[in-house]
Amino acid sequence: MPSLEALNARQAGLAMQRRTNHTISLLRTELSMTKLEREAARTECAVLRMQHDLERGLAARYLAELESVKAAIERYNPEVINRQEELCNIEAQLEREADIEKLPRPTLSCPLRGDPLTRMRQGLSYLGVRRGPDSHLINGEARYQEFWDWLTTRPEIEAANEDAPYAGHVNVQRQLPTFNQEALRVCKSRPLFVDTLSFWCPESAQKCHGVFICPDYKYDPVKSVWVCADESYACGEQTREVFFAMGGKIYYAGTYMCHTGPTHVRVHHLGALGNETLLQAIASKTHGGGKRHGDEKQAIAELYREGTLTVRVLGLERIGFNRQLHKTLVADCCLRERRKAHRRREKRRKGSNTGPLLPVPVPIPVDILEVLAPPPALPLVFGAKRGRDEYEEDEEYEYDEEYEDGYEDDSQPWKVPRIEPEYEEEDEVWQDEPEELGLHGEYYEEEEHDEEEEEYEDEEYGSPVKLEEYEYY
Repeated sequence: MPSLEALNARQAGLAMQRRTNHTISLLRTELSMTKLEREAARTECAVLRMQHDLERGLAARYLAELESVKAAIERYNPEVINRQEELCNIEAQLEREADIEKLPRPTLSCPLRGDPLTRMRQGLSYLGVRRGPDSHLINGEARYQEFWDWLTTRPEIEAANEDAPYAGHVNVQRQLPTFNQEALRVCKSRPLFVDTLSFWCPESAQKCHGVFICPDYKYDPVKSVWVCADESYACGEQTREVFFAMGGKIYYAGTYMCHTGPTHVRVHHLGALGNETLLQAIASKTHGGGKRHGDEKQAIAELYREGTLTVRVLGLERIGFNRQLHKTLVADCCLRERRKAHRRREKRRKGSNTGPLLPVPVPIPVDILEVLAPPPALPLVFGAKRGRDEYEEDEEYEYDEEYEDGYEDDSQPWKVPRIEPEYEEEDEVWQDEPEELGLHGEYYEEEEHDEEEEEYEDEEYGSPVKLEEYEYY
């Protein structure tokens, strides 16, 4: 038998082995947890690295966009600056010319004489449209083509392709609709109406890129003066809600960024756009008057043909579509159209009810005419004044003893003329003749008869009746 010491040593060895195994298992568990934490740290590091790369790409794209905007501003802003400097120098130039020539300074209110074309040229010369060899008109076609290439190569924004710009018209007239309170609330930018002077890139189906042709000068037909068209200058590098005309209706195109383009470009320098249709449209836009000033519009068109009048180009880049504004304007337009249709229907209905009714001629047979013919008229015979007994026997007149008139109301006529049968002999009756009537239907006083009262035998009653005073009713 093993001794007690051997048993104790064996038990101590077993206990040591168990503690060692437990320690090893704990170390293995901790090692596995460390491996998991390391994998999680690697995954998080990869995510952070991806985010960093994404942010770096976005930052690079934003920097590239910023550089392109800066380059565009540096490229096209000098034209605007030069134009402003030129307008500011006109004042000093006119003053110097007036001092040299010892003549009064020409003003816009000076009377202009001659034919419309001559008057237009005089007004433009007073405004300062005088250019030398260093004018911006040089290389106008090249400047426009360069701007068009730059605009059409810009990347399209995904948010700009959401809705079609001609989904529904917002007005049925050639002018901007009146914005109601809801439209003003949802409108984020000022509206810009390009009418029919906008031209879009053929490759852009959603009208993402285009140009707006604006006149450099405008003519006031009321005051007969020329003024600078500053409306388009204020749109440079700003956002606008653009509306355009098509088919006699107004459509909402979307939200656009307006880019400052080349100025003082002649119409025939616009390439394929500079046709006669554009020339007439820009001439009408420059004049702004009605049909009464046809000769002035033709003179303005001639000034555009010869190159005296120029235009400026405004670039349009679609950056979004205001759905709430479009929905509000379309609903308001539908409501106005329904009201107009209702008023037209009411007007037609009232006109049909109040119109004159014209008789329709219908042939009537002869036998029906004989049946419808009235009976022969009987002459009115005013007999002599009869006694009370005779009135009581008369069926056509009921005599009331209480009222001698026969009526309770004194305002009523108290006698009705009797219709007597015709007599063969005209001498036996007295009839009122037409010449006894006055102008207003009254009777003249009858002349007094010198003859004595006659008596005759009444055929109806068989007793003699005296012909006394004749009363007319």
